[in-house]
Amino acid sequence: MTGQSTDCKLNIIKEIHDNIWGTIQITEKELQILSHPLLQRLRRISQLGLVNMVYPSSGHSRLAHSLGVLALANRVGRHLCEIGDITREEYIILRTSALVHDVGHYPLSHSTEEFFVDLAKKKAKHETFGAHIIRNTTLGNCIDSALKETRWNRDDVADIIQGRKSGSMEKPAIWQLINSQFDLDRMDYLMRDCTAVGLDYGRIDFSRILSKIVVDPEQFNIGVDIKASTAIENYILARYYLWDIVYLHKAVMGFEILQGHICKKMNDIGEFPGYDEILEMVDNETYCEFDDNYFWKTLYDSMKKDNDIRILGEMLRDRRPLKLAYEAPAPQDPMLSDPQEALSNARPYAEDSDIVEDLPSKCKIPPEWFFPRRVEISIHDFLPLVEEEIYDPAYERIREKAIESRAKTIRLFNIGERGEKTFAGYLATNPQSVIYPLTKFKKQRFRFYTHDDYKINLRDFLKSKIEK
Repeated sequence: MTGQSTDCKLNIIKEIHDNIWGTIQITEKELQILSHPLLQRLRRISQLGLVNMVYPSSGHSRLAHSLGVLALANRVGRHLCEIGDITREEYIILRTSALVHDVGHYPLSHSTEEFFVDLAKKKAKHETFGAHIIRNTTLGNCIDSALKETRWNRDDVADIIQGRKSGSMEKPAIWQLINSQFDLDRMDYLMRDCTAVGLDYGRIDFSRILSKIVVDPEQFNIGVDIKASTAIENYILARYYLWDIVYLHKAVMGFEILQGHICKKMNDIGEFPGYDEILEMVDNETYCEFDDNYFWKTLYDSMKKDNDIRILGEMLRDRRPLKLAYEAPAPQDPMLSDPQEALSNARPYAEDSDIVEDLPSKCKIPPEWFFPRRVEISIHDFLPLVEEEIYDPAYERIREKAIESRAKTIRLFNIGERGEKTFAGYLATNPQSVIYPLTKFKKQRFRFYTHDDYKINLRDFLKSKIEK
């Protein structure tokens, strides 16, 4: 039986109106965090980066998204606090982590992030970089103040936003709600991004999902009332369609590849910072200036100094992306075969490195205008990893084992009249779930991008080789 808590009320001093979730309530300490320049910087970071080159209405900011995640943390956190699944202290740190979870995002969000990850690998991922900001700036002081009545501090929040066990945090559910495949971050961007681009896939019954989330009484992981199964299935499928239609849109990828190439060119001539340089910007707290405006200003300045950058910059500025010359699908339906077998059979030409390296010369394309990309998407991508679910005091990740068991990770419970929880199995292994037959599905394409001038040559050559 779940105990009932009555000490869940917070001192709300401000309300912010949101077009997705309505009124968002803010405490005094959260307002101090929100007012910090490093959080206000997110007002000048576009949530969807260059997606607005394809979907013009998608101009919302990372700050709007962060407030949306706070709104969801308030809903689910208060619910869990009232039924006794989390404490008031855990409710507070959940809200704090929700508000600051995206503080490490780069200008234009994920497209610039890929450039820095190429330079500095995993430590440049926005979650890891955000943790560095939280630990090493005055924003961390605001977070410490917000958590003063709890046993936690900025270091715990830094761990939580990376999706890992934190200090004395006894319940993985807290960080799972911030960073897992079934978290409040993804719930907000699904609803917010779909609304912004004009798609109805985000019309999920979130009220039902949020009100049916529980904490596993044994391992303290996130669980869900089995009555919400249909709503969760809809959520998983909606995320799949959002990624396939919007984030992996052929033109969106054309712009993002172009922008990443521009970042590298600007970095080569010393006009755009590398990873070590942005660490210095954090240390002296000038990182609040590193926003979308910074990128565009740096680009325009660089265009005056370098002719190659001028050509690339004019393409990005004037909405002329790299063009998709050819897309090679997998040669067979992966639903009908083993996914690994389908993957290997799909690569006879598209990923043969020797042939790909020779393609530009064979097609009379300058090598600098040849951009091959492999694109994969699977229902598995939207199911939490076991490594995100199992409570491990040493926080040891065993990735291969985790991936094998990935489909077992959304726990379902029957909830009794007095709140007692009985484990009812996993969503994706339940034969009654629509997700069950889709867990082996993988959609993959091999895309070849180039400048518009070379599109026809590359397309004709690839068709002659692949469509035999």
